[in-house]
Amino acid sequence: MKIWLIGSGKILVVFMLLTKATIAEYNNSEVLVIPWGQGTNELNIEEPYLDAVYVTEDSTRDKLFPSGGPHFCFVDNNDNYYFASYLLSYLKGFRYNGQEFLDFSTGHSEHDTSVFLGGTTNIFVDSDGIIYIGSNRPFATMTNENGEFLGRLNPLGEESDEPSDLIFYNFDGEIIFDTWYHGLYKYKNGEFTEGGYDAWKASDGYYYDGWIQDESSFLFIKFQEVESVDTFYVSFDGALLSGGLLGIDENDQFFMQISESPDTISSILVYDNNFTEIDRFELLPQLENQYLWYVHNSPFLRGDGNVYQFLCEDDGMHVIKWSKE
Repeated sequence: MKIWLIGSGKILVVFMLLTKATIAEYNNSEVLVIPWGQGTNELNIEEPYLDAVYVTEDSTRDKLFPSGGPHFCFVDNNDNYYFASYLLSYLKGFRYNGQEFLDFSTGHSEHDTSVFLGGTTNIFVDSDGIIYIGSNRPFATMTNENGEFLGRLNPLGEESDEPSDLIFYNFDGEIIFDTWYHGLYKYKNGEFTEGGYDAWKASDGYYYDGWIQDESSFLFIKFQEVESVDTFYVSFDGALLSGGLLGIDENDQFFMQISESPDTISSILVYDNNFTEIDRFELLPQLENQYLWYVHNSPFLRGDGNVYQFLCEDDGMHVIKWSKE
């Protein structure tokens, strides 16, 4: 690896030339299949709708658009799986064996409106099992796997009616809220403070973001709140088409999701905290079916470095776990 340091002051630019990792330690296994349906131990989904989109000013073509179904998923440290649907207004939790243990669904007999109001945008579950539910309202609600109401979180205080939303959960327990007019707030250890950043946080206390700079390099930026501290350019041995930072695990390993061409399957590249590539693996393809683009946050990175794919197949939700086990 060769490193060139250029610049002075607060901005430090680092160029790194990396070769591909030769040993892929990650293996995959299908850990859960949840059938489609509206009953217990099932997830509701609706077929996409067909609508016209403009190709030119005078011509259109038909295109499929996602309808209601699971759009946001989360896996906690106890291998519980959570699925939220914004359009169908449900939040469900399943054990590793497919047994449903939580059902917040509009119209469900046990639906508690103090916890779940529908329109869920994000869900996060911390290391204590507290579930945080965001819905673009002035507050987020807190519950547990028993569905008990644990309170509401409003970064601007209980009297404020300004909408806010959970936008980021870091593995040190910090949650980032984005208010409509007053910027970002951090919630940690029961307190709100102004600031934060909508990016991944490493153990050094800095936030990191990353994306493709050009077809042969990544750009990583290190932030202290909103001010950039360092910029890292990491060369890639290949031709990049698209990609970005999937996340940072509890061991400060950086996970990049990339595609090298429209015809190739996405891959995950794993870097250590010196931005040296230490692993890579190719994700499983999503079947070209009508549910292709339903889940917004697949793949999903858990703090221990496991990666999960949520594949909406014709017979149900298939959960694929990538790990070094």
